[in-house]
Amino acid sequence: YDCPYIPGSSMKGAIRTALSVQMLKKNPLNLQNMIDCKKSPKQADDLIETSLFVSCRNTERGKNPNYDLMKALQISDALLPAEQRKAGACLSVRNLTPITKKWQDAATVPVEAECINDKVEFFADVKVDNYVLRELFPEKTAWENEIIQSLQVYSQNRLETLLAWFTKAEGCEAVCTL
Repeated sequence: YDCPYIPGSSMKGAIRTALSVQMLKKNPLNLQNMIDCKKSPKQADDLIETSLFVSCRNTERGKNPNYDLMKALQISDALLPAEQRKAGACLSVRNLTPITKKWQDAATVPVEAECINDKVEFFADVKVDNYVLRELFPEKTAWENEIIQSLQVYSQNRLETLLAWFTKAEGCEAVCTL
């Protein structure tokens, strides 16, 4: 629609990260022994993901994507309400000042970013396939109920971490007041 949206795949990836963190807090794994540095960086953590998200019923763990727990979660792209969908809707261009030490002397270099305006709401459809959960992951029947709680805990921790970092970073006072 030539207007901002949030890809469903990005939201699903963020949810996967949040769920991974919460799952590992509940049932810690020896992650050091599960990372294969001989593989490409993209595949180095495959064993960890398989341990967390792939059903034990899959005889070829990790080979068949139908046995991935995240397959039960379907997320559409998040869009603006229909009446707001027009080119450039809810966007503005902001002039930014780099805050890294590397760029301190180059503060005169123009840096512009296309930003979504304040208080803009996006809407997406989220579906959970209960059949996949019941048939392939009987041990995860309460998983659907835990998703929101896990996301809230992870998000709160992430916001606190970012706030702590921006509080200590030079020149970032304005970020902490948003």
